[in-house]
Amino acid sequence: MTRVRAALLSPITGVAAFVVILCACVGAVLVFKAVDGRKAALRQNELELRNLAHSVAAHAFQSIRSADLTLDAVADQMRYAPAPAAERMLRFLRLRRQGLPQVRDFGVLDTTGHWLYATFPAPPSEDHSQQTYFSVPRDVEGTAVQISAPLVFRGDGPPTVIISRRLGGEDGRFAGVALASLDLSVLAGFYKTFEVGRIGRISLIRIDGRLIADSRDAAPGTEISSQIINQMASASSNSGYGEIVSPLDGLAKFIAWEQSQNYPLIATVSRPQSEVLAAWRKSLQSDAVVALGPVTAVIMVGIALALQFGHRMRTERRLSEGEAKYRLLTENAGDVVMQCEPDGTVSYVSPSIERILGWRVSDWIGQPHGTFVHADDHAIAAAAIARTAGVGALISATYRVLKSDLTHLHVEARFRCAGGAGQCGIIACLRDVSERQRMEDELRVLNRQLGSLATTDGLTGLPNRRALDAALREIADDAAFAVLMIDVDDFKPFNDHFGHIRGDDCLKHVAVMIEKLTREGNAFAARYGGEEFAVILPGSTPQRAEVAADALRLAVRGLAIAHPAAPLRVLTVSVGISFRPRGGPDPIDVLREADLALYEAKRLGRNRTVVFAMLDGDVAPLAPGADPCSTPDRAGSDGTAAGTSEPRMPPDCTPAKGI
Repeated sequence: MTRVRAALLSPITGVAAFVVILCACVGAVLVFKAVDGRKAALRQNELELRNLAHSVAAHAFQSIRSADLTLDAVADQMRYAPAPAAERMLRFLRLRRQGLPQVRDFGVLDTTGHWLYATFPAPPSEDHSQQTYFSVPRDVEGTAVQISAPLVFRGDGPPTVIISRRLGGEDGRFAGVALASLDLSVLAGFYKTFEVGRIGRISLIRIDGRLIADSRDAAPGTEISSQIINQMASASSNSGYGEIVSPLDGLAKFIAWEQSQNYPLIATVSRPQSEVLAAWRKSLQSDAVVALGPVTAVIMVGIALALQFGHRMRTERRLSEGEAKYRLLTENAGDVVMQCEPDGTVSYVSPSIERILGWRVSDWIGQPHGTFVHADDHAIAAAAIARTAGVGALISATYRVLKSDLTHLHVEARFRCAGGAGQCGIIACLRDVSERQRMEDELRVLNRQLGSLATTDGLTGLPNRRALDAALREIADDAAFAVLMIDVDDFKPFNDHFGHIRGDDCLKHVAVMIEKLTREGNAFAARYGGEEFAVILPGSTPQRAEVAADALRLAVRGLAIAHPAAPLRVLTVSVGISFRPRGGPDPIDVLREADLALYEAKRLGRNRTVVFAMLDGDVAPLAPGADPCSTPDRAGSDGTAAGTSEPRMPPDCTPAKGI
């Protein structure tokens, strides 16, 4: 508790607290300003989007309303004059079209869906009776205007929507349909005049979810998510604001919408969150940069003060600790201090001898020092005393001293000559080093064990790659030897099928077989890495090496370890052999040649032995789907056995009996 209180009251703690509080205040101001700025940016964005959505909805209403008024005038004329003069009707329609840039064409269809009047050359035989802009007004009584889905009204024209309404005679009977085609490119062009950001969007949507016009040229008629449209249509008011993931571009956006009066249309304006908050983020970064300067200055000053106070406190602590240690050492010496005459007789010994060796002080006074030294170490102690008396330098020696219980203790004795010439008194300091001696003994044992572990593979117990490299380096230049490179065939499928635990057991079985077959003689077997092993056969010949390789390969196959992915349904190995005669290439090159022979054995179908010297130097890979057992034998590319003219199959392509 006292230490904690001292730490809390230290100057360093005060400096740290001041720096932390100041930085926290600056951070709090930045956070408050950031939160307030974000709210302001979102409020401003909502206001702008709502106003823009209202303007777009009003524009859509006016665009359709102006065309609707023309259709209403046509309906009035047709009601009281069922067959008005064509020239007068066409002049009226064309005049109205000139005054309405968003309207592409006006027209009137008779009760059968054929043209009566049109502001464009309309074929009289063209039948529109199956189109919704005709069938709906025909089948539904009333004067409500109908707005079609986007379509191409006149062959190669731009996408349009058809505004149509029912025509009735004085008796209320169906008399045809008056319609106007609204050019959607005019609406899209108008929307593009507004600035809503780089990827913002203004859209006009039918109440059924079909896109009418879009500022980013989305295809008219595109289906908008019904869930989003239902939310807009079911809102308590005809306008709203919120956050959505845009169904048109998949971006998270803020959106404002407003439903048009009298018409089934919804105007939407959306802006991505990244653009809405871009200015706020930039302002936040600027504020952070501005605040970083004074905060950094305060931190640097605080660090400087803390370092100064820390140095002062450490100095004071070292002085205090040094004084305490000196007092402790002088009062409770842990070593035995002894004074001897030049002949080795003890004339003084410190009281600590009772605690360390169990002897009383009187037991040593007047006795030769050698009396208490182990018989085997007499010469060491006597030589140290003699050298000290002769040269006057500090002499150290380690030997065993007898304890009162008749056991021995390892001590390190430091002898120094004190006094003038001819009157040399020897001062000795005996220190208990039995624990150090024990640890040194244990360390020597551990070093031997560590040396063994560093060159042993932990899984198989065989020497590892490090030991293999060392063995290759130790081979004399004029020594002949052979190297076998062994690889477990299709080991990855084995692991995939049985799991890594079974795979490890498999490697252990193979390692045991390799160790058993190479135990005789001075062969050296090692795990090369993964599922590969290497064997060095000193003084071997190519023939003996091949016999040993085939014996090993057949022995592994004889283990009958199940392997569903292997051709023989049991685990097999492939072996590559390389031989170096006396004065041959570098051992590392011989290992590399054996590795190449191993890969040729794998290429030829696995479960075989290949000698590097028998390769033709340019081995082509197996053709896709080729049977390894039909590949020419390693003795030559023509498939003949070494030293014969008779072709032969590789001996290992025939499964062993009982496997």
